Amino acid sequence: MAIDATFQVENMLDIVDELEQLFSRHHEEAVTDKHGLKENPDWDQIQLLNSIGMVHCLTVRVNKKLVGYIVDIVTKSWHYKGLTISDTELLYVLPEYRKGTGIAKELVRKSEDCLRKLGIKKRYCTVKLKVAPFIEHLGYMPVEQRLSKWIGD
Repeated sequence: MAIDATFQVENMLDIVDELEQLFSRHHEEAVTDKHGLKENPDWDQIQLLNSIGMVHCLTVRVNKKLVGYIVDIVTKSWHYKGLTISDTELLYVLPEYRKGTGIAKELVRKSEDCLRKLGIKKRYCTVKLKVAPFIEHLGYMPVEQRLSKWIGD
């Protein structure tokens, strides 16, 4: 199915209302360990990281409607001096724009191009386990395992 999608770098703070609509769906669908977690973005922290150039947000739109995003945190590696890295914090495409459209694959590839232009040499992609096979298909390889446990009250 051919869909006319546009991909663009956007400032998350300029599209808060649109993002929050998708964040709710993303959280409901993707977060499996919801104990103690309520979807509640820290926009102050996002603004701070954005102000120092650490947030990279690529969106995908169909007919100007936001249908997906990939957000990376960009930083200098603590382990490898001189290496700029990114860590994918969020990756989401609305379910109705996934299978057969190529949108998710194109979103990841275009974000790689953008990050490359920023001088990023290594990207870490933290994704939910059910998304891992898709990301591996795009050339990413498992290097660590991230586990979670709620230890609060």
